[in-house]
Amino acid sequence: MEDAELQLAAYGYSDITGANLITLRNIVKRTVSSICNQCNVPEMPGGLYYVALDRICGQYLQQDIGRMQMDTEGTDRPVQSISEGDTSITFSSDTSKAEALLQRLLTSGADEIAKYRRLAW
Repeated sequence: MEDAELQLAAYGYSDITGANLITLRNIVKRTVSSICNQCNVPEMPGGLYYVALDRICGQYLQQDIGRMQMDTEGTDRPVQSISEGDTSITFSSDTSKAEALLQRLLTSGADEIAKYRRLAW
């Protein structure tokens, strides 16, 4: 939990309190449970610690970005280009970098998880 908060601080989320802290705790529990279920083990293997940390941060960022998009609907965004003939305005949405980071975090360690899988009976 503490390491997740420190990692999120590196992404600019330095003060996680109140409802955000509860959300983070739930994400930690859900992520650890998911990894244990994928591996069919009762406790998360230590070798998957950083995989879990990446996935926790990815899920938190994904939820926060979704919240921000709902909060900022209808607000001003930077204009990327304006055309005059037949009037066209394109708003800037620099989401490709954020989406790439989220995908990397959310799918982190898929090959490492396979190493720890156990046969279920």
